[in-house]
Order: sequence, then structure tokens, then C-alpha cells
Amino acid sequence: MTSDANSPRARAEMALVWDRDQAKADFVSQLARSHQTSLQRFIFAKVRCEETASELAQESFLKLLSMPAPQRLEHPRAYLFQIANNLALDRVRRDRLKVIDPAAVLQEQDCESPAPSQEEELNYRQLYGAFMAAYDALPVKCREVFYLRRYENLAVSQIASRLHISTRMVHKHLAHAMACLKSKLLAPIED
Repeated sequence: MTSDANSPRARAEMALVWDRDQAKADFVSQLARSHQTSLQRFIFAKVRCEETASELAQESFLKLLSMPAPQRLEHPRAYLFQIANNLALDRVRRDRLKVIDPAAVLQEQDCESPAPSQEEELNYRQLYGAFMAAYDALPVKCREVFYLRRYENLAVSQIASRLHISTRMVHKHLAHAMACLKSKLLAPIED
């Protein structure tokens, strides 16, 4: 069996692919040189973190590079900024979904000062106790769904599959859990 890899046609096709990929890389590289700074400023305005803005700018260029022919775009700068906008919004949404763990907050406070004051420790214990009481008062299925989503960070579809319920029911259980926890945890503050 002979190999076609060394045939003139195969070499010509490989050269064509190389030229196309090189043209694409050159195009994105030129775009990066021209717009890197303004793109990072644009992203920073949304995420308020230099490191994240830099990371998302790089990811934007990589997404553009992964396109079949970005040099054929009519408005490549606008397309690049739209990619960056989408990535920044996704990051902001994901960061908003993060649950604040009282234990993690306490650990951060421990880093700032060697030991929490008695008042801080009492507040934490009361908050933790109120949370656990509210959590324990949730219906069993609701509590399971909440735990899997917030502490095991499972996707809604994974929870539905694991518990043999629909994704719609997962959403209902999460909404119910959040409403119950919110009402029970905010009640002492409002009194």
C-alpha cells in the first residue's frame, strides 16, 4: 500500500491549508495589535477586574481564530467586540450565581484578622443556625435539589436525571427553596 501524503496533489492541498490558516492567523494577529487595548477596556467596564478582562480578551481572539474564515467578516471589529460582550455577560451572570458560603466568608475574615471578635462569631453562629433551620424545614425533594445545585454544582439536567424528575420540576424546587430560605432568613432582619 503506497502513501498519498507525498504526492504532488497532497502537498499542494497541504500548502493551501497552510496558507489559509496562516492568512487567518495573520488577520487575527493584526486585529489583536489594533484593538487589544480598547477591547480590554471595553471588557473591564463590564467585569471590573483587569485580570478577567485580559483573560476574556484573549478568549475573544481565540474564538475569532476558531472561525472558518474570520477575514471574510464585513465588520470584524464589531464582531470581535460582540464576542467579548457575550463572554463578559456570561462571566458576570456566572459570578452572580455563586453562592456565598458563610464558612468561606468566615475564613476570609480569619485571614484579615487573627481571630474573629466574639460579636462576629456570635453573628456567624446565629446566621448559620438560622440557615440550617430554614434548610432543614424545606421539603425533602426541594432540599435535595437545592443541595445538588448549590453545593455539588450540578447542572439542572444532571439533577433531573439523577432524581428522575423533569427539568421544569428542578426549576420549581429551586425557586421554592430560594423563596423559603429568603423569607426565613430575612424575617429576623425585617423585625
